[in-house]
Amino acid sequence: MKVRIHYQITEGPWGGGNSFLKAFRNLMQDDPSYGVQIADASDNDYDILFVNGGHSAPGTYVNPKEIKRIQKGSRLFGRPPRKVIYRLDGARFRYNRTRSKMDDLQYNVLRIADYTIFQSDDCVDSFRAMGYDGDQYAVIHNGVDQGIFHRDGRHPWNPDKPLRVFSSNWSASKHKGYDAIALFSRLPGVQSSFVGNWNQETDPGHVSIQGPVTQSELADIYRQHDVFLHAAEYDPCPNVLLEAMSTGMPVFYHDTGGSPDIAGSYGIRLPDKPDADGLATSLDQMKAQYRTLYDRVERDHENFGIRRAAAAYVDVFRKVLADGD
Repeated sequence: MKVRIHYQITEGPWGGGNSFLKAFRNLMQDDPSYGVQIADASDNDYDILFVNGGHSAPGTYVNPKEIKRIQKGSRLFGRPPRKVIYRLDGARFRYNRTRSKMDDLQYNVLRIADYTIFQSDDCVDSFRAMGYDGDQYAVIHNGVDQGIFHRDGRHPWNPDKPLRVFSSNWSASKHKGYDAIALFSRLPGVQSSFVGNWNQETDPGHVSIQGPVTQSELADIYRQHDVFLHAAEYDPCPNVLLEAMSTGMPVFYHDTGGSPDIAGSYGIRLPDKPDADGLATSLDQMKAQYRTLYDRVERDHENFGIRRAAAAYVDVFRKVLADGD
């Protein structure tokens, strides 16, 4: 089968969606056993239009009318109808607290799509809250390129040394947990680092901050730290958690959104409203359970990779094409 990804992938850093699509594309191109050929933008001979979220390129919104035209095809211009499969994370109102243009845009594409792949159960729930009542969907967690996000050279934390805590976000939204990251950096016995776009309204405390880096550089930084702190609220399916665990890190996570589904077996839950005392308790729990969580992450390493996710995606592609015959 031939699949056209309706997104202009950039090789530089640009959030979790771009990272996932790049890993998926590379795997399909490198491994013919999946039976998927990736069509380039100029190739009109394909079976499936694979649409991602609300963007067709970094900073460019999708056009639902264009997607509908492609789906219907055109006898006049000799274009056959195509199946539209939609990869979708959560509605933004869950963490921005207000319904946005992006929510409405994604909902319109959701209503067009022949089949939707949600990234977590929480993603489904967020669009149910907007009125979605369809049943043509699957829930498939993301996966990362384990050729980049590997655990080679990883060593467990030495309890005689400070716990090296790492965080990373592409978005600078205050709901990504910057206050908690800063508070955590002030706890005794930790060294805190951050890579990405820091929220400029938040005092970083003792956090060492670095701007966005390439995936290879980011993977190296993961491996230089002991645990990952993801304090974002209502994050639908955070790629950073999968990247961190793929490089061998136990994690801290907020008990909202898709984070508990992804990381609940591999980390420590943060308090609902993080404060210094609550974060200190979470830190003590991590120190007490670190080795158990570390071993569990190592045992389940393959679960975090793109191969597991890609196999499930390809199964959906085949099902949709078979149902359309």
